[in-house]
Amino acid sequence: NEVWSPLNEHRLPLAQLVHFAAVSIARDFRAGGYVQIGLLAATALAGLAAARRLRGRSAPEDVLFPLLLLHWSQAENLLLDTQVCVALALFLATLAGCAVVWTPGAPSARRIAVVGACTLLLPLCGGFGLCPSPAFAAWIAIAGLGALRAGGRGRALGAAAWCAAYGACVA
Repeated sequence: NEVWSPLNEHRLPLAQLVHFAAVSIARDFRAGGYVQIGLLAATALAGLAAARRLRGRSAPEDVLFPLLLLHWSQAENLLLDTQVCVALALFLATLAGCAVVWTPGAPSARRIAVVGACTLLLPLCGGFGLCPSPAFAAWIAIAGLGALRAGGRGRALGAAAWCAAYGACVA
């Protein structure tokens, strides 16, 4: 019941579940801050990996990913357990964005599955996740249309992609 209850007029069921799980596992009220640090570090790492993959090499400006996400002015946010929703939404959006740009060409079933899962989970992070959801839902719908046109095994993939896009729009 507490998972669905509003927090500052937002419903954050996924972030609340993650926070409650972290606190119950760690038996420490500061577990939300540790989860946020982990999510922000994983987000920075995903940005570094995607930039390196797209460029073919690392570059000095790649240091911006960890510098923008893991700096001292985040200290107050990391002390607030309710901020897990922001870090989780940022992580899911970055993961979906990295999956979109990871390889050129027609999207594979794995890429569609990653973007679809992230798109379905983003609205469960409150307004922070709701904002990027339509863009990823549109990408999934377009990818699903391409898979449907390919025929054969692509029909099931296209249907699954359209279901994920619809689910994200309904959420």
